Amino acid sequence: MKKTIALILAVVLLCGCAAGCSSSEEDTVMTVNGIDVSFDEYMIWLGSAVSEIKEIYSSYSGTEVDWDGNFLFDDSITNTEWCIKRANETVTKLHTAESKAAERGVTVSDEQKQDIEDELKDLKKNYATGDDPDAAFEEFLASYNYTEASYKAQRSLNYLYYNLFTEIYGEEGEKLDEEKVLEYAEKNDYITSAHILLKTTEDVTDEDGKTSTKELSEDEKAEKLAKAQELADELKAISDDAERWERFKELMAEFSEDPGRESFPNGYCFTKNAMVEVYDTTSRTLDEYQVSDPVESEHGYHVIMRLPITGADLVSYNSGYQQMVVPLSYMAAPGYYDTDIAGWVKEAKVKYTSLYEKTDFAQFITDDGFDYVCYADYKAEQDKK
Repeated sequence: MKKTIALILAVVLLCGCAAGCSSSEEDTVMTVNGIDVSFDEYMIWLGSAVSEIKEIYSSYSGTEVDWDGNFLFDDSITNTEWCIKRANETVTKLHTAESKAAERGVTVSDEQKQDIEDELKDLKKNYATGDDPDAAFEEFLASYNYTEASYKAQRSLNYLYYNLFTEIYGEEGEKLDEEKVLEYAEKNDYITSAHILLKTTEDVTDEDGKTSTKELSEDEKAEKLAKAQELADELKAISDDAERWERFKELMAEFSEDPGRESFPNGYCFTKNAMVEVYDTTSRTLDEYQVSDPVESEHGYHVIMRLPITGADLVSYNSGYQQMVVPLSYMAAPGYYDTDIAGWVKEAKVKYTSLYEKTDFAQFITDDGFDYVCYADYKAEQDKK
């Protein structure tokens, strides 16, 4: 459960949620299109940038971050300066999207608000424990720099960010213009094809109940190849593209032994290196609705038809948490959403307050990482000086 909760909080941060305590004129460090950004919210995004750059160095160079040194991919800026710039960019991006949502009348639904309340109830069940459950829960949230109120605010903005996307592009990108889908497909080497697979292996179960794969005999493989050639010849004899595709689907339903056909009933949409090499290579040599001669892979004999690509074509996609089957439009739309936001950011009205100007945010970035300080503690320390 703890991993799940940590994941929820991480997603909140990564998917576009403003963070921190409630903002007042006193603790506002900047405004984005008139929306106040508090000191505490800014500090959370600065901390996020510190974590990000540490991961960058770990992944690309295997070294610790030299905060005074130049950034790994841009020697015109130090690593500390990069973090501050990154925080500014993130805050601007998120609140620009928030202001656009307001312009379009996009809001958080009652159902989504209830989901947030239910999430908090689940959190409390697991972390409001001990002799003082309220204090335990506050401590848990505080470990992520949250209060109950700020958690609700962040989850609400997360939904708002998503709702703006669905308003423009649909839940699975189905509102995206087909022309843009094709543009995305070409840029990322996606094509679509279907196949009739005649397997040259079979699954066998031993006396212990273990299943293994066994090659068919040479005679059985020869029969499979002959049948595959017969199907290919029949399809090639059909001159009309639409009729050939209809017949292909009939033969695919009758003869194909592809276990993935249930999930991909009308073929596969894929990019390079996603399929076995011979299937990929052969598909790319065909014109739309053209049928191949049988080609052999480790799975068996394939009779392949190249198909025109559309936004509704299904793609196998690993989200990082699970394997999913999604339409191509689902893959394409987020990139165009990012482009939209980048354009809005260029037009955003960003103003920095005197608090921002007089605060040395670099002081919170140390060799040990990020030294988070909330505004109340920061102000108290400044008042002593």
